[in-house]
Amino acid sequence: MTEKKNEEQPWEASFKDETTKQYSRTQNRRKSQRVSMVVGILVLIVIVLSFVPVYKYLQELNEPADATTNTELPVASSKKTTTSTKKVTDTAKSESKAKVAASKSSVAASKSEKDAEKKAAAAKESSEKAAAQASEEAASSEAAASSEAAASSEEEAKTVPFDSGTLYSFAVANGTTPEELYAMNPGLNASNYATFYGKGLKVK
Repeated sequence: MTEKKNEEQPWEASFKDETTKQYSRTQNRRKSQRVSMVVGILVLIVIVLSFVPVYKYLQELNEPADATTNTELPVASSKKTTTSTKKVTDTAKSESKAKVAASKSSVAASKSEKDAEKKAAAAKESSEKAAAQASEEAASSEAAASSEAAASSEEEAKTVPFDSGTLYSFAVANGTTPEELYAMNPGLNASNYATFYGKGLKVK
């Protein structure tokens, strides 16, 4: 019947066939696109899932050795930490003791230095006092000797009248020299001896 209709109306039959073929092609394209999309999504998921362990492995490689050691052996790490803390504490205590000892030694050295300075100052003061006392005694003894010498010279000296003649003849007559006369008679010299006429001149 259909064949007859097709034979009777061939243009309608060709149109219907082409429409059916186009519809089936479009459906097949859509199915293939869906299948490709699903396959692409599955491949992407597989790639992501396979990348996760690789990323973890790389991250573990990048972590320091101490972190992995601490993760694997927490007990040993805690023991090492305790030991290092104890060592630091012992070191700090020894440094503190050394500082205290150094401070005490510096204080003792400063005290001994001050005592030495005081002793040196006292010794210097006593030596200066002794030197001053010796100088005073020497000056007093020298003054006493000079006064005694002056007194003895005054006792030994005698006044002789000088009326005329030269000073040289007067000195020879009295057993002395003009220089001794100059020393015994202040103000007397070789040019003004005539002014002493009528006055006595001291001679030894």
